[in-house]
This record gives sequence, C-alpha cells and structure tokens, in this order.
Amino acid sequence: MIKISVVLFCFLVLGVNCFNNSTKFNSRPFIGIYTAPSTYSKFPGLNYSYIAASYVKFVESAGAQAVPIPYDATLEYLDTLFSKINGILFPGGSVEFTFDDSVDKIFSRNANYLIQKAKNATDQGDFFPIWGTCQGFELIHYIESGFNSTVLKSGYNDTTSHPTKKIDNSSKLFEKMPAFLKNHMKNFPYAYYHHDKGVIPQSYVEIPKLSQNYRYTSMGYTDSHREFIATFEAINYPIFGTQFHPEKNAFEWKIEAARDFKSTLVSQYFANFFVQQAKQNFHSFNGTSDENKYLIYQYPTYSLATSSYTEIYILKNFGNPEVDYTQAYVPKTKKSKSLIAKMILQNQFEDDEGF
Repeated sequence: MIKISVVLFCFLVLGVNCFNNSTKFNSRPFIGIYTAPSTYSKFPGLNYSYIAASYVKFVESAGAQAVPIPYDATLEYLDTLFSKINGILFPGGSVEFTFDDSVDKIFSRNANYLIQKAKNATDQGDFFPIWGTCQGFELIHYIESGFNSTVLKSGYNDTTSHPTKKIDNSSKLFEKMPAFLKNHMKNFPYAYYHHDKGVIPQSYVEIPKLSQNYRYTSMGYTDSHREFIATFEAINYPIFGTQFHPEKNAFEWKIEAARDFKSTLVSQYFANFFVQQAKQNFHSFNGTSDENKYLIYQYPTYSLATSSYTEIYILKNFGNPEVDYTQAYVPKTKKSKSLIAKMILQNQFEDDEGF
C-alpha cells in the first residue's frame, strides 16, 4: 500500500516512475542559471550582474543545485562550465536582445552559443535540457527565429495572474501533469505574468523556422483578452519555456501571486519536470572542491527596497575581477510592507530592473 501511494505521488507530482529501474538518473544535478547585467544603481551594470534568488530556490526545490553562468564569460569558460552542468535556465529580466555593439550583444551572443551547444550535444546523444522563463522564453524565441525581433509583438504586455487556456495534453510538458492540476491552471488565475511583449501563434506562421522546430503548448491572455503563447517546447530537443513565472508563486513576496495549495503544486510540477530532464544528463564536476569553485552559494545576496525581487544574488562581471564584494552596498534599513506595497502599485521600483 505504501509503495502504491509513493508511485502515485511520483506520477502525479513528478511525472515519473520512481521505481523504474530501467532508466538511469543523475542523482546530483546542477543547473546553470544565466546572469544578466545589473540594473541596480548601487551595483552598476558595467561591474556587476545578478540572478534573482527565486530561480535558485526553484531548482533547489526539485533537488538540483545552482551554478551561475556569467552572461559575459568567454566561450572557453562556457565550454568548461557546460561540461560540468546538466541543464540551463534562462530567467526573466529586462535585457534588450540585439547584436549591435553593446553589452546586450554579448548577452544574446553567449545565449545563442549555449543553446546551439545544447542542441548539438543532444544530437550526439548527450541529452541536455534548457528552460526559459519570461525573458528566457522570449530569448529562445528570438534566437531560434534567426534573431528576428518581429517574433516579439507589442501590445501583449501583462502584469497580473490569469488562467491558462488551450493546454496541449499531448505535449511533453503537459502529458504527465495530473488532470486536477491542469484543471486548476485552466480555471484559476495561477500563472503570474510580468512582460512587455508577447509571442503569438501568428509568429509561428510568419517564421517557418519556428513552426518547423517548436510547438506552443498553451495560451495566456491579457486583461483585454488578447491571446499570446504561454508555454512552448522544441519538437526534437529538451527545450521548454513559460511566459509566466512559476518560481514566483512560492518564492517572491513583493508581488500578488497565487499561493494556494494547488498553485504551489503546479509550480512544483514545472520545477520537478525540468530538473527531471536534467537528471538524464551525466556531466559532472571533478569532486566537491571543483563544485565549490562554481556553485552559487559563494556569492552574496541582498534584499533591496528598490527591487521587485525578495532577494537577489550579486556577482561581479566576468571581465571585471577587480570589483571587491566587501565594498558592495548593503541596505541599512528596510521599507515597511505598506510602503513596499505602495511602491508596487505606483511602479516605483527601479524601472529597468525587470522581472
């Protein structure tokens, strides 16, 4: 009876058979999380990058450890790191995707390098998954459409929670999601959005490269009921993404997200799904001393009153090793909850900090 209950839990929440001995899994997965240029005035972007701690907690909640991937790293460093990690998460943010001569060019160039490297690895039998959330979702679309900026449509901005429609039950992402969680997504405003542009089905028609290699698997909509793609996946690769933020329901406290039992289960399902993909990759570090050189835990975290995030990791940029973290800004006082709530309503967080 106990074994039956555990198997049922594994299928319902993890989407896998815990007692399937025919499949080998990596019991110590590491997820690389892509950094972004800092947009905080106390940590200038020329010297610092950041990762929202909620993404670290998201992968940790599913049994993985987090490793930062510096957006401005050399290709040699990316090659080395890629050989050690088991998956990549491209998080939300506010970077403008471009290939002109700017910091954003490096961001887009290195992201493209990693995506193509992951696809090539999978082609060669080295299964390597990628997940994109919000900006990451958009970034993958931008890159995989041939750097076509028209894939991102204006007029689909959204900053609230909505139900999810037209879930594709045959998709890899949803085929093992329990029916009661799908029903929750369809009928309850679970999915928290914060984006300026959207990807719509018409983009897949206009850009055949997308429809030939990707499929959208559910739909969201704005307050004015304009539909946009909520989730997608690659047809031949373990690449997945959500326009909404599954990490926020459990780990971000400066926004109004659904935190009921079923909503947190949905978020946990997505975390478990992605990490379970990563457990099928067997890259590894050369022992714990090697791990400790790369793990996220060596970097400081901050809770800034001007940030929309509850907590952020601050990292010195790859090309600026002279930056001294001991001189980094630490807020001396915290704003009251009522003032933070007022700032949210009046959009007084640093406007380029992004989600």
